[in-house]
Amino acid sequence: VTIFYAPEPLPWLVASLSETLIRLRVSPADLTIDKIREAAAPSWACCGESAWRQLDCQPAYSLHDRLRQSVEWYREMKWM
Repeated sequence: VTIFYAPEPLPWLVASLSETLIRLRVSPADLTIDKIREAAAPSWACCGESAWRQLDCQPAYSLHDRLRQSVEWYREMKWM
């Protein structure tokens, strides 16, 4: 998994261009200003440890492993 750190204005610019081009083509946009607004919201943090203890279970794979598997699948499907 590769993490790409983009300057804050870049995702907004890409989403704006995407929405404009999609309006011209009349197809759904993958990246929209609403999605950027959602991703840029503060306090995006989550920890499942409390739930794992209460449910007495552990995930079969780490988040890192699952993200890597997802990226590999997207690449195999030519979506990335």
